[in-house]
Amino acid sequence: MAIARTRAPAATHPRAPSAEDVLTFVERAYDVEASDQEWVSGLAAAALPLVDSGGGVHAFRFDLSAALSGEATLAGGTEAWQRDWRAVWWDGFIRKLPGPTLRMMIEFGPVSHTSGLWAAVAQRIPTFEQLLAAGGGRAALRSSGAATAGMPYPDSLNLVGADPSGIGIALCANRVEVESRAPSVRARAIFGRLTGHMTAAARLRVRVGRSALLNAADAVLDAKGTLLHAEPEVKAKLTREALRAAARDVTRARTKRGHDADAILQMWRALYAGEFSVVDVFDTDGRRFVVAKSNLPSPAGERDARFSLRERQILALVAAGCSNKLIGYQLGLAPSTVASHVQRLVRTLGAHGPADFVERARQIGAALR
Repeated sequence: MAIARTRAPAATHPRAPSAEDVLTFVERAYDVEASDQEWVSGLAAAALPLVDSGGGVHAFRFDLSAALSGEATLAGGTEAWQRDWRAVWWDGFIRKLPGPTLRMMIEFGPVSHTSGLWAAVAQRIPTFEQLLAAGGGRAALRSSGAATAGMPYPDSLNLVGADPSGIGIALCANRVEVESRAPSVRARAIFGRLTGHMTAAARLRVRVGRSALLNAADAVLDAKGTLLHAEPEVKAKLTREALRAAARDVTRARTKRGHDADAILQMWRALYAGEFSVVDVFDTDGRRFVVAKSNLPSPAGERDARFSLRERQILALVAAGCSNKLIGYQLGLAPSTVASHVQRLVRTLGAHGPADFVERARQIGAALR
């Protein structure tokens, strides 16, 4: 493999995620009418103020049933840096990965460092969160050497939105030095919730196709929260007041006044009532609406009679390295509800500890594919 000779950009430190940057990212994620390449490029650009440290952000879609899906894009960094990144990292390394290795990288967790992945592989630790726990809450991040030898950058901060069906998108913030510490607990919580929106948006794009989201909506409310339309099955699952509350939350999140990044993501959740994505849209004459669209995760493979659909969804998210809190955020469930499901699943599988539970969940997922 050729050694990149381009001088690395100077390292900088990303500022703390702001409400405005988080909101811009979420809004860009739900641009379902953009082409695939526009969507990927837009998310990479929106991620720059959140995670860039001088090396840029590269992004790519994936479908784990068919490995990579489309080309990668890179935002930020210098032109020479981008050129070497594509030649050495993307074309020279990532595109040549066998499917099981790519899956291992995707399933390591929604938020991770690449150097942490190599360290975890050596220690047989299945997720980034468990790697941090093994290090007493601080990352013992070490590059394996062979994995990054000759690469244009030695590490990356990765945000991965992986749906249980196997589709998703990865955003990787290139690092010019191996990270010595993990993101803070607050930053990981924010980044994790952003991956929840990335996942929901990827799924929504498949369900809506290239049609206008306003036309494909299951429920439509105006800017004041007045219900204008709802399909019968929506009315049976979600009360009018629950729809209005969800619409108000999205509207409040968009105003930003008095809210920080954490509050924005608490209000604008990946799913409401365990099933519906709620998205802000504008029609052709500029009027604003809030729409709700059924966007329930659908795990791949045949149903296993031992588990309900909800439990299969939770198992799939456990296999993707998600914590209980992030599973609750992604599924629109209370943490206590997720904990109850997880306890039953641990008993059913006879798992011995968190790492064994993750490995058994991955084995079930592999058997269903």
